[in-house]
Amino acid sequence: MMMRHSTKRASITSAYLVPDESIPLAILSTAARGVLVELFVSEIGDPAIAYHAQRSYHEP
Repeated sequence: MMMRHSTKRASITSAYLVPDESIPLAILSTAARGVLVELFVSEIGDPAIAYHAQRSYHEP
């Protein structure tokens, strides 16, 4: 909801970002409107499963 109302910038900070289906769609649609979208996630995850789950979303 907050991303839908963003007009200039949207920042997401998460140690382990493993989104459901709605988050990638919200990110893409917000960026398509010309809003700067920033994602701050950990580069190296402690639990291996969380690290790999998070990394699976990085490419898209």
